[in-house]
Amino acid sequence: AGGGRGGGGFLDRAVACTPQEFSQEWDELHVGGEFACRTSNVPLMVEIMEHLAANDFFVIASGIVEEGTMKFFVLGQAQGIRCYIEMSFDTAESVLSVVLKSRSAGFVSAVVKQLRLGALFGDFEESPN
Repeated sequence: AGGGRGGGGFLDRAVACTPQEFSQEWDELHVGGEFACRTSNVPLMVEIMEHLAANDFFVIASGIVEEGTMKFFVLGQAQGIRCYIEMSFDTAESVLSVVLKSRSAGFVSAVVKQLRLGALFGDFEESPN
């Protein structure tokens, strides 16, 4: 997995996690945070991948799941504490949905800040659903 180009954050730059490990942990953990919002920007998949890597996140798996919906399974880790992130972006509706899970509740809010989603997706407004 890529990542680690010095985003100036606190996250580890070397992380080992297989898609199977991610899935197993995801199934065991409770949701620590989630939100959905409309965005003013519609970045390309490669731009999202580069942004995550530049901020020391590791994309475990990604792809297009439905027509126009990008899905990312992302890991952020600091000193062995992990935050598992599922991001879905509906390009047709410009709606970003994010779910975060971690064994450390306090870690989730720090991870949300480190994602720097505003730099990528522009202004947010609450999603109608």
